[in-house]
Amino acid sequence: MVVHVVANCLAAFRHMAVLLSLRLLPFAIYGVLAATALRWRALMAGAYLVVPVVACYLGARSSLFVIGIGAAYYLLISLGVNGLSRRLADGRISRGGALVALFFFYLLLPGVVFPGTALLLFLIVGWELVLSVYSYCVETSRAGSTTAPLRDCLFFLFVNPTVVYSARGTPEVAPDEHTGLWRAATGVVIMFVNAAALRPFAAYLHNSIALAGLPTAAALTWFAYGVGRFFAGYAAHSGLASIHIGLMRQAGWTVPERYQYPFLATSPMDFWRRWNTYIRAWLEAYVFLPLARRAARATPRRSAQVIAAFVTLLVSGLIHDALVFAGRQTVTYHMSELFLAAGALLVVWRLAAFLSGAIRVRLSIHHTTQFDLVTRLSSRLALTGAVVAAAIVWG
Repeated sequence: MVVHVVANCLAAFRHMAVLLSLRLLPFAIYGVLAATALRWRALMAGAYLVVPVVACYLGARSSLFVIGIGAAYYLLISLGVNGLSRRLADGRISRGGALVALFFFYLLLPGVVFPGTALLLFLIVGWELVLSVYSYCVETSRAGSTTAPLRDCLFFLFVNPTVVYSARGTPEVAPDEHTGLWRAATGVVIMFVNAAALRPFAAYLHNSIALAGLPTAAALTWFAYGVGRFFAGYAAHSGLASIHIGLMRQAGWTVPERYQYPFLATSPMDFWRRWNTYIRAWLEAYVFLPLARRAARATPRRSAQVIAAFVTLLVSGLIHDALVFAGRQTVTYHMSELFLAAGALLVVWRLAAFLSGAIRVRLSIHHTTQFDLVTRLSSRLALTGAVVAAAIVWG
């Protein structure tokens, strides 16, 4: 057991070091270029070099090579983003055509040239770059908008993690010199705890399921495993988000929170409002709102919102599966199944809320504390069960 846990920790640390190398490189370059004092430039460069050195020591030298090549490639093709924005404004290319072109150059082409496990980490930046570039081009191509200087454009694409240009945050007038260091350090600690404890513990629970004798013990082990998988994934995502937010504060920018305690959600919609708010804002701006406006013309408002939300979740699943297709050149609908299940849950939840209201009216229940308590408890248990089941099946 000890050997298994150590092996899992080493693998997690290696992936963590590669991921941080990939994510922190733009911040390190920006910090070196933007810092006025030479000692701060040297400190930022030296602090960043610790991460790839650790990754090399843990056996990730080939992955770091792919990261270096990929970062240079992404930087090169991103130099033409302002030109794409002008073509979109002039009508020489449609939004759909721009999105297809971005998918090809930022995901599919690198996926064909550099397949492998390291590329999947490498594509974590690529697919968010697709969303960021698309948002930048759409927002700057609108009537009356102008493209930003190349420096500001690259800052948004590679340093700012928000992926929606109109919600990219605001620069602070007089930022504190150390305001973001504690937040970034908290993110590192969260990722360390995830790699050292949460992920190995979830793996241990998964291996213990077959050893559980009684059905009740097996069911409890499955439930604990699902909870462990969920919090391991949440810690990995929120830890990295805390590092980004802290480094943005250190750079003098205030950006929105990315994860807002989704385990405190009271409904499926509330869960998606709290989970990865950057991607949710992108989907809301470029998928949900256009669909909701069109559907509202033909259907009642409430039905239009449900349909638009269901389609938006499906699009999110297809985007995730497109990432897998680009990296492995294999067609899978794994994540689409997850988001379709989330859409079905949303529909069932709305139906249950409607029936609950009908029962309240039918029985003339207006201010019954017991009825409200049972409703809230049932909703929380149902949502918890759905999240745990999703973590087990699709986590």
